[in-house]
Amino acid sequence: SERPEWYFFEDVMGARIAGDGTLLDPTPIPLRLENNDPANDNGRNPTVTSDGQNWLVVWEDQIWNSGIPYPNLAGRRVATDGTMLDPNPVVLYQYNTYSFGPIAPHVVWAEDEYLLVWERSGYYTLHGRRIGADLIPLGAPFAITSNGYGPRVATNGTDYLVVSRSNLAHRVTHAGVSLDPAGVALQVPGGWDFRGPDVAWNGTHWVAVSPSIQYPNAFQNRISDNKTSFETLF
Repeated sequence: SERPEWYFFEDVMGARIAGDGTLLDPTPIPLRLENNDPANDNGRNPTVTSDGQNWLVVWEDQIWNSGIPYPNLAGRRVATDGTMLDPNPVVLYQYNTYSFGPIAPHVVWAEDEYLLVWERSGYYTLHGRRIGADLIPLGAPFAITSNGYGPRVATNGTDYLVVSRSNLAHRVTHAGVSLDPAGVALQVPGGWDFRGPDVAWNGTHWVAVSPSIQYPNAFQNRISDNKTSFETLF
């Protein structure tokens, strides 16, 4: 959000919405406010998930060292009443140099852990990291694929499916193993489009929806949850 009184400042804000659609926070919840010094110290591209009780919001952030921003992914947990469970943002993944860091994060909760996925800027590679309920990482980051960008992740309650704008799908186990690093092609006539895709679990199949750059349409692929192979049903 740009601040109404000073639009050069960009903050990450949140608002709770009740099950009946009632806005519970007419005054938004400040999750990550931009700092005055250094300039342009703001968070970007927030993503949110729930563990069934609380929320986790993750965004692109940075830590400054000698005037240079070192990119990372940071997050905070929000309780059901809108209060912060983490007084300050928690760094979930810190990149070790100032360029080609993590962008386009997406996060989901499965069973007893979060899976955080992201793209490495400039390299079109996708990576993931398992995060505990207390926001302590469960092991090192791992590679999902060397060919992908703009990731989205869904869970069937235990394992995961990651899709990307390359129109490829990748299964990831609960233990953080990428089963399909080369990816399985989604059937999308016309190919790549910068707006998609997205993915969900419908209780029986993975459902990936992708727009096409060639046609003004969205295409749906249902994918089986077979542990040894994929089957595109239509």
